[in-house]
Amino acid sequence: MLAGLTLPVCAWSQADIHNSSPRVAQAAAAVPSATTVQAVAAASGDLRLRELFEAALASHPALQAARLQAQAAGQEVQVAERHRWPQVSAVVESDAGNSGTTPSRALRVEQTLWDAGQVSSRIAEANTRTALAQAQVRQQQEDLFIQIVNVWQALVGAVERQRVAESTLSRLQRLRDQMQRRVQALASPTIDLELADSRLRQTEVELLAAATTVREALVRLDQMTGLAGLAVRLDGLPPPAPPQEAQAFLSSLLDAELLGLADQHPNVLKARHDRQLLADQLQTRRAQQYPEVYARWSKPVAGTLATGTKPSLFIGLRYTPGAGFSGPLEVQAMATRVQGAEQTVEAARREALQGLRNEREELINASQRVGPMQRAVEGSRQVLDSYLRQFQAGRKSWQDLLNAARELAQAEYTLADARAALAGSLHRLQLRTGRSPEFP
Repeated sequence: MLAGLTLPVCAWSQADIHNSSPRVAQAAAAVPSATTVQAVAAASGDLRLRELFEAALASHPALQAARLQAQAAGQEVQVAERHRWPQVSAVVESDAGNSGTTPSRALRVEQTLWDAGQVSSRIAEANTRTALAQAQVRQQQEDLFIQIVNVWQALVGAVERQRVAESTLSRLQRLRDQMQRRVQALASPTIDLELADSRLRQTEVELLAAATTVREALVRLDQMTGLAGLAVRLDGLPPPAPPQEAQAFLSSLLDAELLGLADQHPNVLKARHDRQLLADQLQTRRAQQYPEVYARWSKPVAGTLATGTKPSLFIGLRYTPGAGFSGPLEVQAMATRVQGAEQTVEAARREALQGLRNEREELINASQRVGPMQRAVEGSRQVLDSYLRQFQAGRKSWQDLLNAARELAQAEYTLADARAALAGSLHRLQLRTGRSPEFP
C-alpha cells in the first residue's frame, strides 16, 4: 500500500537559521522542526492511516448512531415475531351506577388463526429494516473513511509542500548571501539584492500557507477520529507508493470486476433494501384485504346471576376494508412505488459503477503524472546548477538564475501535489474495492 510517502518535515539546522535573515528564521520557526518531531514521534509511534480508521470506528458519533439504529432494528424483529403469540388482556370497567348496565371485568386471550400472511410479512419487513440499517452503517463508514482519506491527502501534500518551501528558502538564502557579498564588493547593483529578498518573501508566504494547511488538516483529523497530538507525529507519515505499485493494483482490477463491486456498493445495497422494504409492505397491505380469523377465550372475573364466571370461547371473523373500500387503490399505489424503487436501484448501480471507473481513471492519471514530474524536477535542478555556473562566469544574469530557482521550486510543488494525489486516489480506490492494505 502506500507505504512509501514519508513526508519528513525538512528541518533547518541551527547554523542555517543563525546565518539566515530574520524573516527566514521567523518562517522556519513557524513550522515544527524535524528534530523535535522525530524525538516525539519515536515515543508516540508512526502515524498510519489504519490508526485513523480504527479511531473513527470507535469514536465517531455518526457511526455510533448508525450502529444503534441497526441494533434497534434487530430488536424490532423480535417484536414482530411476538405477534404470532396470543394477545392477553385484562378488562376492568367502573360501575356506571346504572343497574341495567353491567361493567366488564374479565380476562381475555385472543389468538389469530389465519390472517393471510400479515404477521409473516411484518416479520419480513422487520428483517429488511435490519438489513437496511446495516447497509446504512456500511455506507456511513465508507463515507467517513473517504473523508479521512481526502484530509489525509491534503495533509500529505501540505507536508511535502512545506518540505519544498523549506528547501527553497535554504537555497535562496545561500544565493542571497552570495549576492550580498557581490553588492558589498560593488560587483552587482543593489536591485539584485532586493530581487532576492522579494523571492525569499514569496517563499516564506508559501511555507506559512503550507503550515496552515497542515494545521487545518490535523484539526479535521482530530475531529473525525478523536485522536489528539497528531502534530508531533508528522514525521511518521508513510511515504507515497511508487507509480509501479499503483499500476500493479490497476492491472489486477478488471472492468468485469468493477460490475460486481458496483453491485455490492453500500448505496446499491441500501437501494435494494429500500425496494425490498416496499415489496414487504405491499405484501402486508395485500394481506390486509382479506378477513382475519381469530379465537378468543374470555373468563369473567365477577359475574352476575345471569352470566356467572364461566369462561367462554369464541371464533370470530374481522374484516376492515378501509374508508370507501380504498384498500385496492392503496395496493395499486404501493405496487407502483415498488416499480419506481427498481429504477432507483438501477440508477444507484450505474452511479456506483461510474464512480469506480472515475476513481480508476483518476488513479491512472495520477500514476502517469508522477514519473514525468520527477524527470522535470531533475531537469530543473540541472538547469539551476548550469545557470549558477554560467552566472559565476558572467554568461547568465541574476534574474535568469532566480527564475531557474523558481522553476525548480514550482516543479517540486507540482511533484508534491502529484504524489499526494496518487496517494489519495490509491487509498480511495482500495477502500471502494475492499482491498485497502491499510485496513483489510
